[in-house]
Amino acid sequence: MIETAKKNKWNLQAYLKLLFEKLPHAKSEKDLRALLPYNLPRP
Repeated sequence: MIETAKKNKWNLQAYLKLLFEKLPHAKSEKDLRALLPYNLPRP
C-alpha cells in the first residue's frame, strides 16, 4: 500500500494517519477497498 500511495502522489505520513484512523472501522471488503490510495481524495 505504501508503494501505491507513493505512485498516487500521497504524502505518506498523511496517508498512514488516515489509514490508521479509518482501518479499525472497516467491516467489509468494500470498506477496505475504499481505503486504497487511489480510491481516496488527497488531503
